[in-house]
Amino acid sequence: MAIRDQLRGIGGAVGSAAASGRAAVGSRIGAGRARVASGDWVHATLDALPAPNAPTFLAWEFSLGALVCRHPKVPAITARPLRLLDGLGAVRFGPETVGFDGEDIPWEKVVRLTTHDAFESMTTAALDTEVDRIREVLPPLPGRKWAVTKVVEGLLTVVLASLEQADDRRIDRVPVACEITYRGLLGRERTLRASLFATALLARQTAVAESLVATARAHGVEVVEAAAAGGADDAAAAERTRALRARTDTIATKLRAQREQAEAVAAGGEDEPDGARAVGGGIGDGSAGGAGAVGGTEAAVAAGAGSAAGGDPAAGTGSGPGAGPATGTASTPAAVTAVGAGPRPGAAPPNGPSYRAHPSDATDPTDPFAC
Repeated sequence: MAIRDQLRGIGGAVGSAAASGRAAVGSRIGAGRARVASGDWVHATLDALPAPNAPTFLAWEFSLGALVCRHPKVPAITARPLRLLDGLGAVRFGPETVGFDGEDIPWEKVVRLTTHDAFESMTTAALDTEVDRIREVLPPLPGRKWAVTKVVEGLLTVVLASLEQADDRRIDRVPVACEITYRGLLGRERTLRASLFATALLARQTAVAESLVATARAHGVEVVEAAAAGGADDAAAAERTRALRARTDTIATKLRAQREQAEAVAAGGEDEPDGARAVGGGIGDGSAGGAGAVGGTEAAVAAGAGSAAGGDPAAGTGSGPGAGPATGTASTPAAVTAVGAGPRPGAAPPNGPSYRAHPSDATDPTDPFAC
């Protein structure tokens, strides 16, 4: 849990710095966009999506899995496994049904749609949860680590895009119809709430959100606004959004470090070692006796972009933003990990999150963003 605490600490610090005004918040969006330069493929895909009529008489659907399938480097053979991600984020509606995240509900069973502040569900905890779920859902296929990175990158870019889309509006006044109340078995009312991706998608694609509301009304479905949360005010809404922006910026930095490292390895004509991915962009170097690269200490790994160097294979020095230095000597060696010698697959981390490491991951299981 150390990395989560450190990242939330970073988010709090950035949130405090952003309190100087709207211009500072806008600069955070620009910085986030710059750090997710490779996310341009996400923007290109979203910009090319056809806007449905309002109301629509044709089924409209888009999902997290469909987004990643449109990446130029995703082969057609992997499209079907990636559709498993539809349960983590999807929007679908048309003349007969409406639903989120793989669940379709006939219009005749829908009681009402409820609009919520688009950023009410965009919390740092929700983003953490979605990243963990993505790692657990994808099956152990070749290229899984790369796919996880691209899926997280897609989710992150859509969230950033929705924040940017609302930059010219009040950040706590962006209503999105992201809750469906319908009649289930025995006529009991049930509620379906959209996931983080689906909510962010509707906030970013305003034409889609308007079509959803118009289609609901065309079917005689009531559209109501959710009651304001007790105690919520402008300051609380702004602080929640600043924390999310800081969090997405942090993950964007990690993704960019991984991408740059992969490009550097590819330029050298070598396969990227799993151990290098485990440190989230940290690069190790061993100089004694032709020793190979080594990873830094856990503190450097948790920083997400640390580096390690050791004159002796048994000694290493870890450093990174947000983490204090960790130094090893001959008498008190620091923990080092040889590249490619990750933890035993399936082994539970001693101090990491409680979820089980995936058998196909030869990475540090204490890092929820290791891909």
